[in-house]
Amino acid sequence: MAAGMIGAILVSFGFILTRNTVIRIFTVNPAEIEYAMARLRYAIPFLFLISTYEVVGSALRGMGRSTLPAIVIYYFLQRRKLFGKDSERSALPG
Repeated sequence: MAAGMIGAILVSFGFILTRNTVIRIFTVNPAEIEYAMARLRYAIPFLFLISTYEVVGSALRGMGRSTLPAIVIYYFLQRRKLFGKDSERSALPG
């Protein structure tokens, strides 16, 4: 799990350093670029936390217990939707 967290932190720093270039690979629309920058600003600091529940969930699925990881991951995704920026804006402008 530590390797996953370190990897996520390194990827996060990579995205922070190259965010303009990475976003422009996918779009040139200024409104979409602004929205993507805002999403990165809120998502990147917590990216390493995803590795914690994904690693545990994958380990449980590997042991044949697929229901509990599904419930836990569903809970985290719904919590993000309720309290995160997804609740305010569900689609890109335009």
